Amino acid sequence: MNEDYQTLFPDNRAMGDTNLRQAQLVMLRMLRIVDHICRSNGIAYWLESGTLLGAVRHGGFIPWDDDLDIAMTRADFERFRAVAPRELPGDLVFQTAETDVNYRAVLPRIRDTRSKFIERERGCVPRHQGIYLDIFPFDFYPNRAAMEVLTLRHRLQQYRKRLPEDSLGRAAYLCGLHTLGLPLILALYAAEWLAWRFRDIFFNRPGQMYLSRGVEFSSKPHHDRRDIFPLREISFEGYMFFAPHRPDTYLRKKYGDFLKVPPEGERKTHAREIIVNVPQGM
Repeated sequence: MNEDYQTLFPDNRAMGDTNLRQAQLVMLRMLRIVDHICRSNGIAYWLESGTLLGAVRHGGFIPWDDDLDIAMTRADFERFRAVAPRELPGDLVFQTAETDVNYRAVLPRIRDTRSKFIERERGCVPRHQGIYLDIFPFDFYPNRAAMEVLTLRHRLQQYRKRLPEDSLGRAAYLCGLHTLGLPLILALYAAEWLAWRFRDIFFNRPGQMYLSRGVEFSSKPHHDRRDIFPLREISFEGYMFFAPHRPDTYLRKKYGDFLKVPPEGERKTHAREIIVNVPQGM
């Protein structure tokens, strides 16, 4: 790593007037550095999920958002994986299950080492746990049917969450899904394992027209490649980053009426606690 990132992208977290805003400034610096690395190495990426939504609807972070998401095709992610460890500055780390033995998630992340981001469901665990930037690898799929099969188990899980809490509703679920649907559930797990095991055979082939989050992820809204490529640039917090070619179409598939701001009670965050500056010894 030959770049002086502290000069190019100074750490200005202290300029935030709230703890959340300070965390957002940390993430913005990470995004600017990742953007610089990608442009320098000819690696394509685009803003994803709530980060893209924030860019379109708010011109930057969703005001209450505490994470940041980008996406890459599988090929570009593999190239990024190869260059990131040597090109990231010393205060950022590239985190996967291979680089951090205590990190069990499939989602690759860039972590800030001078902060701590304690997630609601995981608490404090012995792994890199700084403020992060999520990277979603995307796979090309042969057709929509393949994506529908690989998302069906996730949809069944979502259905279960919406069932009534009363015993009758739970009984109906147990009888209808676990008794009659057990072979289907096992088949879906098998399909996911086969998709992951033989990904290079069935997916990411020349001419495939559909993209979605990689086969390792359960939630997969699908996209026509023409909605993503060629990438365009979009303003986010006063800087230009890459975005899907048709961001409105992209967001509508995930959020529906994405311009509608949710009521305060439905605004989701990820952190139970964010410590923007970690004291020595923590």
